[in-house]
Amino acid sequence: MSEVRDTLADWNPEAMLLGEEYDSALAGIVTVFNSTVACYDRAAVVGILARDMTNDEAEEYFEYNIQGAYVGPGTPAFLSFAVES
Repeated sequence: MSEVRDTLADWNPEAMLLGEEYDSALAGIVTVFNSTVACYDRAAVVGILARDMTNDEAEEYFEYNIQGAYVGPGTPAFLSFAVES
């Protein structure tokens, strides 16, 4: 996912990224309200968290501490559901 990280750094140096341990959950780049940000697969992030806690704890931690943490216009987005074409 270094290509996504590098591209995002070029397009929006202010964009926030989760730690490198979440690189496998990095789904791509999206534009939200004219701000280009990282987009992570929600289920994959929760799965990574669940390595060190129960699934319920991982869901709660994600919702409050990650998804619920607005840190400005560079805040990452999270994909909850994707339709295959």
